[in-house]
Amino acid sequence: MLLGPAVLALAWPAVALAQDPVPDSARPHQASAQLFASHEPLPLTIEAPFTSIFKEREDDAKEFPGKVTVHSADRPSVALDVDIRTRGKARLSRQICQFPPLRLDFPRTRVESTVFAGQDRLKLVTHCQDGRGEYEQYVLQEYLVYRVLNLLTDLSFLVRLVRSTYVDTEAKRDTVTRYGFLIESDEMLGIRTGGGEPVHVPGVPPAWVDAEYLALVEVFLQEERMLPLYRWARRTWWSVTDSSATLRSRPRRDSRKCSAPTCATNSTATC
Repeated sequence: MLLGPAVLALAWPAVALAQDPVPDSARPHQASAQLFASHEPLPLTIEAPFTSIFKEREDDAKEFPGKVTVHSADRPSVALDVDIRTRGKARLSRQICQFPPLRLDFPRTRVESTVFAGQDRLKLVTHCQDGRGEYEQYVLQEYLVYRVLNLLTDLSFLVRLVRSTYVDTEAKRDTVTRYGFLIESDEMLGIRTGGGEPVHVPGVPPAWVDAEYLALVEVFLQEERMLPLYRWARRTWWSVTDSSATLRSRPRRDSRKCSAPTCATNSTATC
């Protein structure tokens, strides 16, 4: 399976919480998350100064005001104000993605009556390249990998497929419509699974690693022919403030670089 480069950079925090399965009675947040309650593609129009946004390629990229319009066949469209910025690791690079991943920052108090109720900062996986149709297929394959992991464990990020039309309000880029998907935030994953707030720490002793869950993920990666991505995506450690939770780990990554499609097949590559 050929996948986009950030699948594990995004998915790996999902294995950070080590605890018993959460009973149905403890999942009110999951049930109330309208955004992830359906697997139907969500039609969106995103209007923003994308020319300026895409110039920001640093970790502390500037946010720009924009508008997200949610379309529906059986109800009026809903327009929402949103702050938009670039995000990501390798795909943030101009050499890899001309259309980098985005973060949508919604004012939570203004979305309660919409499909985004309860959401705040959401990661949007984009198609990376405008002029190459195979990159949109990478997005769809990456989305399905998240869905498969959802079937194996609740300790995984929920996702929602979107069909987004991107309109550059500076009129310097063509309007394009592409598939992408939204990813549940770290915070909401912790709430849904009862793990508490996530905290990022620079290193964890090996004795703290939950071997059972790590084994599940490694088998999953092998089955999906994603071990090369696993080797690439060894970036950081993730924990939770809940003292009853066991830490999950990610070892160090390689230092080599590659282009987006290469990541799925090159075991020595870093993307």
